[in-house]
Amino acid sequence: MRPEHIGLLRCPRTHGKLSLGPGARLVRGRILQGILRSESGATYPIREGVPVLWQPEEGRPEIVRKTLQYYRETAPKYDVYLPVAFRLFFGNERKLRRRAVDLLRPRVADRVLDLTTGTGKDSLLLSGRIHRGELWCMDLCGEMLRKARSRLRSVRIPQEFVEADGCALPFASGTFDGVYSFTGLSTFDSAPRAMAEIARVVRPGGRVVVVEKCVPPWMEGTEFERILREANPLYEKKIPLSHLPVTARDVRVEWGMEGTLYFLSFEVSGHPPRGNFHLQLPGPRGGSFWTRYHGKLEGVTEPTKKLAWEAARRAKKSLHRWLDETVALTARHQLTGQKRKKKS
Repeated sequence: MRPEHIGLLRCPRTHGKLSLGPGARLVRGRILQGILRSESGATYPIREGVPVLWQPEEGRPEIVRKTLQYYRETAPKYDVYLPVAFRLFFGNERKLRRRAVDLLRPRVADRVLDLTTGTGKDSLLLSGRIHRGELWCMDLCGEMLRKARSRLRSVRIPQEFVEADGCALPFASGTFDGVYSFTGLSTFDSAPRAMAEIARVVRPGGRVVVVEKCVPPWMEGTEFERILREANPLYEKKIPLSHLPVTARDVRVEWGMEGTLYFLSFEVSGHPPRGNFHLQLPGPRGGSFWTRYHGKLEGVTEPTKKLAWEAARRAKKSLHRWLDETVALTARHQLTGQKRKKKS
């Protein structure tokens, strides 16, 4: 990796900064071997130019350990077997991947993270769209990343490869213009943590695209669904709409491959949703959404409520304005009277 890119990396445990330890081996301006140290004292190796920024497998959820073992074993033949998954549902693999890249709306100078790189098929497509940007390729499986590095060998844009866990991204907040994942989210041990981490590392205005296998709600209970779940338990996972950050905007969902693959895309805003809650509302009730939510009192009897409405009508005021003025006037009068009594 390039030494200048260390500043974008963070400790996956604490999000603290990392620094290069002594004794690193550099060749032609790139670090081939070395140790990254966090401010908390944790260390992470750089092997063959790839920082390994995740924790050992011991104690990790079973799904992560099984997934990692599966991809380690299948990496040499993965691209041979993969087309079967698309042919099974009459899908055009290249067309589907291009559609996913289009949803990311990459610009020529963007810095993009391919979150689940695999053997690099999508990384290659992304590199053609950001020819003045940076491509970061991440995967938990080093064997798959090696296949991706081979595929991307002729790509001329700056690129980095990182071994890391999608639920603990080792990057500074706001590092990327876009984060992309074509399948892989269903194998993470926590979709809520993964979505939170994805949103954290995308700059305000950046975009996210997640593509994953899933049975849509309208197919639940069908024989089609039962066959899929029997073949692959990962089809039981739901689309993670409830785990999107509150800063998500322009959220869109598409389904492809006979409804077995969803395309989830959204933009990350720099702030939570906003509303003009102080806008004064027309009509006899008056007030605003803000006063109706925050201005609640203990309530009155039904006869008193009717009197208030009649008094407001005669005063030619909204109920909100009449109540606000009357309560304030009465309260100030009573408090002033109490102060006078104390002084006397």
